[in-house]
Amino acid sequence: MISKLTMSRIVSLAIFLGLFVVPYSALAATASITATPNSSPLYTGGTVTVSWSSSGAFRCVGTNFNTANATSGTVTVTAGSAGTKTYSVACYDDTPSCSLVETSSFIEDASGQNNCNSNINYSPSGSCYPKNATCQSSVSTGQYWRWTNYQCQGSCSTAVASDSVTVNNPPPPPDPNVVLTASPSPVIAGNSVLLSWTSDRATSCTGVGFSTGGETDGSVSVTPTEDTTYSITCNSEVYSSTPGTYEYAYRDVTDLWCTEGPPQPNYSNYYTENQCPGNSDPTGDACVGSETCAVNSWSGGRDTVGGNTYYCNLISDVYRCNGGSAPNQITDSVSVIYNQRPNRPTINGPTTGVAGVANAFTFQAVDPDSDQVRYRIDWNDDGTYDQSSSYGASNWLFSTNYTWSSPGTYTFKARTNDILGAYSLSPTWQYHTITIGSAAGQCEDGIDNDGDGLIDLADFGCPNSSDPDESDNPQCSDGIDNDGDGLVDLDDFGCSGGGDTSESPNPQCSDGIDNNGNGKIDYPADPACSSSSDNNEETLADAVISLSATPQLTQNNAPVILNWSAENVQDDSCSLSGTNGDSWSLSGSSGNQLSSAITEETIFSLQCTDLNDDPVATSVTIKLVPSFREI
Repeated sequence: MISKLTMSRIVSLAIFLGLFVVPYSALAATASITATPNSSPLYTGGTVTVSWSSSGAFRCVGTNFNTANATSGTVTVTAGSAGTKTYSVACYDDTPSCSLVETSSFIEDASGQNNCNSNINYSPSGSCYPKNATCQSSVSTGQYWRWTNYQCQGSCSTAVASDSVTVNNPPPPPDPNVVLTASPSPVIAGNSVLLSWTSDRATSCTGVGFSTGGETDGSVSVTPTEDTTYSITCNSEVYSSTPGTYEYAYRDVTDLWCTEGPPQPNYSNYYTENQCPGNSDPTGDACVGSETCAVNSWSGGRDTVGGNTYYCNLISDVYRCNGGSAPNQITDSVSVIYNQRPNRPTINGPTTGVAGVANAFTFQAVDPDSDQVRYRIDWNDDGTYDQSSSYGASNWLFSTNYTWSSPGTYTFKARTNDILGAYSLSPTWQYHTITIGSAAGQCEDGIDNDGDGLIDLADFGCPNSSDPDESDNPQCSDGIDNDGDGLVDLDDFGCSGGGDTSESPNPQCSDGIDNNGNGKIDYPADPACSSSSDNNEETLADAVISLSATPQLTQNNAPVILNWSAENVQDDSCSLSGTNGDSWSLSGSSGNQLSSAITEETIFSLQCTDLNDDPVATSVTIKLVPSFREI
């Protein structure tokens, strides 16, 4: 027997040596958990890093994440939909002795529910929890389905420590976007367009066809010269978080060991990577990008034919997100129609009329863009549209009538607008003037009906006062070049007066014909014409000129006498010259000149201009008497 003193010394020694052991039950178990979002803020599809640790625990089980029964560790999980999310860890003691017990079984013709995956949890050693949890499975026997009910029974583990943490998962932000507008569009040629842009979650913007200065919002004026499409591209550092959805991708089956006994319906903790939210079918749930997740289930059962043979398969159903991320470049564009103004209309119609009688007019204009046009008429020239046509194709002909009730001279105007709203401009209006006479007749109404400056009987178009029309003037007062000679009415040499009914024939000296056959036509080209009104382009006499020398054969160093005459030549147009250098200007119709001493053979020429302005000439040659030398 050990004495009290001896025991006291042993205890003291144990304490001194650090060997005193405190029973396990005296130690307090602990558990802690943290959850850190991997982006701020944490949007749908983002990830959270969950870390946990414990002491004095046999295993730890997570809520909304998978611990794989480890007592500490770190996993990354995908955030779900908007809202708050709580991640919890519960840690259990180290003396579990409960197990899954079959409570009943029966045979059916069809498969039943298999909810042991969600109702009961398992540790790697095979114990189950929570206590008294029940589930059901159905396994094919080849011909029938065996339905089996289970319950977790025994001295089960109890949670000795737990902790939780909550993270906020706000709604996803709006996608990056940009909107480009143009005002006005269409734009009338020469006018400016205001381009305006606004963007959301953009860092910089660049325009095509205009400059943004890098700004993400703004406006700028542009002046297009044709149909133009303007576009804008903005950069964004934030990707869209608009969610996609999960869709089923493929199945992976892994063979695992299986202990003897009832089939183990859940080994989901064995597979820890990319767990789908809630460890259930996520088809249709929101997600971002192309991430994948897996839902794991246990396929196991007892071969009732073989007796004690068990099979165990881990089934991983993999789901893939079908998108959701938008590019970090956003664009928009707007097209501006360049609208050229239509031409002003041409107006065709009478320039005279009678009071109370309708006058017919037509209007016609081309639009450079081939847009539809209409014509707007101001009949009394007061700036107000009195009549408008419908719209018609470019250059369509619009016909209408208008009646003036009183005699007088009236001016009206018309302009064009196209279907896009552009009006004719520079010039804006086309004007037309009409003189309205009384019903008594134009030759007694006191009005210059034909606009020739003459009224009633003073007008050559009025042979008498009962003539209803002043405009039927004879050719020499009708304002027309009737004979095509470039001269009109009394300016035409064929007109002797305003009442002359014909501008032709013209006098020979203005008729455009070479009447005398000398190659020259009319006055002043033909010398035979004294004026344009000269009616005789007469034939002029031919020039007659002569030149002789006395003597024609002369001694060396002796002069000769040159005799000349010229008829039918222009006055003072003759000259006489020799190859020896002699030269004289002649006047009159005849005469003689004494040459200088002749020292060699010399030719003298007489040149004149005839009455037709053509040159004529004649010449004489002077030779020397041969000289002889005595031998």
